[in-house]
Amino acid sequence: MRNAYADSIPADWEQFAAVFSALGDSYRQRILLFFEPGERLTIKQIADLLPLSRTAVLHHVRVLRSAGLLEQQGRPRGLSHSQ
Repeated sequence: MRNAYADSIPADWEQFAAVFSALGDSYRQRILLFFEPGERLTIKQIADLLPLSRTAVLHHVRVLRSAGLLEQQGRPRGLSHSQ
């Protein structure tokens, strides 16, 4: 047994852990599924589709961006997802 990982994960696994953590929420999964290939969506467009406040949607989008699953592009604040 490798007990060296009992306290922390290897540094090169941190990005994978961020992705798994981000995908652990069903609303964040739905947000990603809203995107057509190459499409850009705004926070308002996403919030209009979910029973969440814009603040809650913004939180979920930030988690997805931190995990590298969404990227912000230009103004107005468009978001894109690479599939």
